[in-house]
Amino acid sequence: MPKLYINTAKNISYFYLRTSSYVNLRRVCGAKYVRERDIWVFPAIPPYHEWVIDDLQTVLDGLELDGKVTEFLDTTSKLESKAVSGDTRGFTSKFSPYAHQKQGLARIMFSPRCAIFWDPGMGKTKLICDRILYQRSLDPTSKCLILALRVNLSTWVNEMELHSDGTEKIVSLAAPNPAKRKKLLEKAIEDNAAGIVCTYETARVSLELLADYSYTMIVADECHKMQSYKSKLTKAALVLSKTASYRYVLSGTPTKGKPTDVWASLRFLGEFIVPKYWDFDSEYVKRAHYNRHIVTGYKNLDALNDLISHISDTKKAEDCLDLPERTFQTIYVDPSSQQKSIYNKIVKDKEGSVKVNKEDLPVGNLLTKIGKLSQVCSGFVYKSLKDPTICDKCPSLKSCVKKDISPYTSKCTVETKDPGNKVLRLSGTSPMVESCVELCEAHLENGKKVIVWARHTEMLDTLYAGLSKTFGKEAVLRYDSTADNPGEVERQFNTEASKKIILAQITMGIGVTFKAPIMIYTELSFNLADWLQSLDRNWGIRAKGLGPILVQVLLVRGSIYEQAYDLLQRKIDVASIIKDKPSCTTCEKILDCLAKNIEPYDKDCILSSSVDSVTLKLKELT
Repeated sequence: MPKLYINTAKNISYFYLRTSSYVNLRRVCGAKYVRERDIWVFPAIPPYHEWVIDDLQTVLDGLELDGKVTEFLDTTSKLESKAVSGDTRGFTSKFSPYAHQKQGLARIMFSPRCAIFWDPGMGKTKLICDRILYQRSLDPTSKCLILALRVNLSTWVNEMELHSDGTEKIVSLAAPNPAKRKKLLEKAIEDNAAGIVCTYETARVSLELLADYSYTMIVADECHKMQSYKSKLTKAALVLSKTASYRYVLSGTPTKGKPTDVWASLRFLGEFIVPKYWDFDSEYVKRAHYNRHIVTGYKNLDALNDLISHISDTKKAEDCLDLPERTFQTIYVDPSSQQKSIYNKIVKDKEGSVKVNKEDLPVGNLLTKIGKLSQVCSGFVYKSLKDPTICDKCPSLKSCVKKDISPYTSKCTVETKDPGNKVLRLSGTSPMVESCVELCEAHLENGKKVIVWARHTEMLDTLYAGLSKTFGKEAVLRYDSTADNPGEVERQFNTEASKKIILAQITMGIGVTFKAPIMIYTELSFNLADWLQSLDRNWGIRAKGLGPILVQVLLVRGSIYEQAYDLLQRKIDVASIIKDKPSCTTCEKILDCLAKNIEPYDKDCILSSSVDSVTLKLKELT
C-alpha cells in the first residue's frame, strides 16, 4: 500500500514516497526521483500541493496519507480560508493598505510562489516591502534579492525606508564596476540589510558574487523583462531563483498576447509549474509544419489561463480603486511641406532609397520604412552610418549567417563597433514641438504640471530645447538616458513647485510616479508594454488627489502613428505586428512571394488564412 509522507523541516515543505517501484509517477505535478534515497518527492507548496494530491490519487490506487500529511492538509486549508478573507497574520502596515493590498499580502503570505499581475499604479512595491517586513519579524536575519529595471532601483530603496519607518534597508547594487558592487554587497551583509536590489543586467554578470548572498526570498520586478527564453538575462534570473524558498514575480503587463511571454515568469516561480521552453511551446503554440520559426496561431489557451489564475493574483485598477476621470484627446498636427513630401516618398519608394537633404537614405524593407516614417512625423530622420555592403565580399559570410553573427557586433571579424547614426533634420521648425509648447503654455497658466512623453533621443533633445527656451531650464526636467539619477529627477518633479514639466522617454515609463494631471504624447512606442506602463505613471494610487486626468496624443493625420495609436488603444502590440513580415525570411516560399508581391496571410500565402492577424498599411499623407 503506497503511503505519502511530508517533510516540513525547511521553509518549503515537500511530500515524498519511500519507494521507486510505483509507475506513472512522472505524470504527477513536480515529481522528482531522488536516486540516492530511493524516494519520489513532490512540492507541498500552496496551492500546488492540491495538484500533487489529486495527481497521486489518480495514478496510485489506495494511496494512504501519513498522519502528518493529513494534519498539514487540514492546517493549510484553514490558512487558505484566512488568506481569502484577508488575514495578514497580525502584521500591521505603517500606512493603511487599500483592500486589494491587504488581500494581496494575505495571498503571498499563504503562497510562497506567487505572481502579482496588478495594473500599474496599484502599489505592488508596497506589497512586497510589507511581505519582506513580515518575514523579518519572523526571522530578523532573512534577506531578499530583488531584480528590477534601472529606473526602479531608487524606488525600492526609498519605498522600504518609507514603509519600515527607517528601521530596515534595501541596498542598491548600482555601481560602475564589479569591485564597487562587491563592496556594496559586503556592507549590506555586514549591516544585515533586509535586501538588495540590482538590475537584471547586473545580475547576469554577478552570478558568482550573488552566490555569496544568503537570501530566502527573490522578487522579479517588471518580470516581462524575462520574455525571451534565449536571453542571458532570463537564464541568470532563473539560476538565481533556485536559491530562494519564497519567489514572487510582479508586472502590470506580463504578456502582450503571446503565451510564450509568460514562460520565464512561471518557470521562475518553480520548474514544476511549466516544462522546459520547447515543451511549453509545443503545448501552446501552433507552428508551420515545414518551418518551426513561423507561428500560425496558439492553442490550449484555456488551460494556460486556468494555470495562471491559480498561481497569480490578478487585479484591474478600475475594480479596486476609486479612480479619477481620465480623458483621452487626440490632437492632429499638420506636417510641414517637407515632412509630407519625404513621408510620401518613403511610402511610394520601390528602389530602396530616397533623397533627404540631398543625401541618399536607405529604406530597403518594411521594417525600415516604418521606423523612418515615425521619425519623419517628428521632424527628422536617422541615417545609419553602417556600411550596408560590409558583408558582401567577406570570406566569413556563410559562417556568420550559420552562426547568426551580425556586423558591428563583438563577434564580427571585420568591424565590431557600431558607428551610430547621422541626424538629417527636416527644414523649418517642428510642428510637433510647437504644438507641444503651446499645449504646455495653456496647462501651466492653469496651474497644472505636465508630463511630456517622447521616444527618440533627437526628439527629446529638440523638445528640451523648445520647452527650456519658453519656460526656462529651471522649470523643465529630463527623465531619460541623460539623467544620472532618475530617482532624484522623479523626486524633484513631485515635490518642488518650480519644476513644471518633466520630459520623459517612453521606454523609461515603468514603476515611477509622476504627480501631474496632464500627459502629452509627442511620439508613441510601438511596444504595447511601453504604452501601458507610461500611461499609468499618474494613474491608480498615484492619481490620488490629482483630480481629473487628461491624456493628449499628438498625431499627424493618416500617419503610421495614427494607425499605431488605434491598435495600442485596443491593446494590440504593434511591435509584434511589425515583426511578422521579417519572419517570412525563413520561409521556403519567400522568393515566389517577393516576385508576386504576396503578403503574410494573403490568400496566396501558404500560412493559414484563418489565423487572426492585424497589419499596418503604408499610405501617403493627404
